[in-house]
Amino acid sequence: MSRKGKAGELVTKRDRMEEKARILIVDDDKSVSKSLSLILEKKGYCTQWAGTGKEALTKAKESAFNVALIDLKLPDTSGVELVEPLKKLNPNTALLIVTGYASLDTSVEAMDKGVSAYLIKPLNMDEVLQRVEDILTRQGLIEEKRQAEEALRDSEERYRGLFENSSEFLFTLDLKGNFTNVNKAAVELTGYTESELLEMNFKDYTPRNNHRKLFRAFYNVFKTGKPLKDFPVEAIIKDKTAKYFETTLSPLKRGDEIIGLQGSSKDITEQREAEQAIRNLSQFRESIIDNANVWLDVLDQKANIILWNKAAERISGYSQEEVVGHDKIWEWLYPDEAYRNELTEQVVSILAKGATQQDLETTIHCKDGQQRIIAWNQRNLLNEDGKFIGSIALGHDITEQSRAQQAETTLQAQLYQAQKLESIGTLASGIAHEINNPLMGIINYAQLIHDRIKDDKLKEFSDGIIKEGNRVGTIVKNLLSFARQEKEAHSPAYISDIIEASLSLIGAVLRKDQITIEQDIPDDLPKIKCRSQQIEQVILNL
Repeated sequence: MSRKGKAGELVTKRDRMEEKARILIVDDDKSVSKSLSLILEKKGYCTQWAGTGKEALTKAKESAFNVALIDLKLPDTSGVELVEPLKKLNPNTALLIVTGYASLDTSVEAMDKGVSAYLIKPLNMDEVLQRVEDILTRQGLIEEKRQAEEALRDSEERYRGLFENSSEFLFTLDLKGNFTNVNKAAVELTGYTESELLEMNFKDYTPRNNHRKLFRAFYNVFKTGKPLKDFPVEAIIKDKTAKYFETTLSPLKRGDEIIGLQGSSKDITEQREAEQAIRNLSQFRESIIDNANVWLDVLDQKANIILWNKAAERISGYSQEEVVGHDKIWEWLYPDEAYRNELTEQVVSILAKGATQQDLETTIHCKDGQQRIIAWNQRNLLNEDGKFIGSIALGHDITEQSRAQQAETTLQAQLYQAQKLESIGTLASGIAHEINNPLMGIINYAQLIHDRIKDDKLKEFSDGIIKEGNRVGTIVKNLLSFARQEKEAHSPAYISDIIEASLSLIGAVLRKDQITIEQDIPDDLPKIKCRSQQIEQVILNL
């Protein structure tokens, strides 16, 4: 909700911490309106006055009001006739009719048209103020309810967006194992349509020999209420091929009651196939590993190199003969001990949990002295008994990609800075023009005072006003000159004048930060031929 007072936008109770509530007084009696305005403004409200119905409509078009106090008798219309057009302009404005006498018919007509209250003159100001406060409170509650409903809708939309846009298979099941909700990734990963999945039970897309294991896992989550993480699930997708997922499962509750299960499944089919390929490493080493276009190394339990492919040789510059059989390579690639230890702790921490280290970016020192940026994917190697026997790492050289991204980021930042400076210049120019007119008036009035008084002490004061006014004028002139940023021809100028003009622009900032600038400029320096604005910019940048 805006707080600028545009038509149709109200200042609610929450907004009044920063902006006053707006009240329109419509009455042709100026004295009554003025007294009413003073009382309301003393209570912290912002008031405007209109003497006719036409003037009231004009003001309502320009700005929204929280409350309008309308005299029943106006020169050009009646207060009741004014209700409908005001409501049409600003439906949320509360309208209070004020009259010296009230009739039942008029009151009923006013209430039917949407008037909030009918006040009788002479006004009881305590009643008026209480009415206004009640209206503002009610408007605030309505706005708070609207904001809460909007926040709820936003939250639901964000949740739905996360659910639908996730790359993982997200789902919910009822207590019988039937799908009740699936996301787009589920459709993409399985080949089934959403309607087909919603008619399926978990047994319909998993091998029969896995049903007992899955049922036990589901029952355990339901019984204990504890989530199940990284549970392996084999699924038969629509084309009758198998896919493998790591599934996380947790209870789905309504209040304290478990009404089903919810989970996410990560497709690890390719990862599983890669693991199988590593187990057959001896057969495919020459044909696959050594000829791969990605850095691949295998470590034993003590981090000694046992395999170093040709891509690793090409990127690092170190040959297989130099690195296999020991762990010295890590000191060569990461000579900074603190950086090396930090990376080691990070990788060990992840692998110790049995997880996969993905997209870890590190900077290595190659044999030829160059630095390259490598993105690593690493996981543990296990024997047939599930015992840890080492790890395998795949490294992608992303140096050029990273540099290109950094260059693009730098260019975007420079462009943004240039646009910001241009905006500041435009704003500064406008401010400078606006200040000049009242400043000239101040200086002229001070000169008139100086010419008409005879008291020397007072003349000193007027002289001070003129002097400080001229100093402000100089600052404004410098600011305006700086803001123009137009193409400037070379022209003679004293460097001392350029420095003085630059410092005048930032004098207030320097004083605020308690910074003192000491100048040591010889008086006999000649003029130089230059573009003064550009030199000012250099000095300000310093």
